[in-house]
Amino acid sequence: MAMIKNDKEALTHALILGITAPNDKLEEVMEIAQVIADKLSDEEIEQCKTEAIAWIDQQELKAREANGDTIH
Repeated sequence: MAMIKNDKEALTHALILGITAPNDKLEEVMEIAQVIADKLSDEEIEQCKTEAIAWIDQQELKAREANGDTIH
């Protein structure tokens, strides 16, 4: 597992967890994400959102390919 080096990486990971975590952990993860986001600019937050979505999309694509699913 890679070490998180800065607040932008931490927020990106928190957002990924917020999207992929079980519902019973969502509130806790989002509280952490908010604390981190309070340290960043609006532009940095948007970059983190974009990176989190791209990572999730990439993981979904890998899973589909591994299952032999075709994407149209």
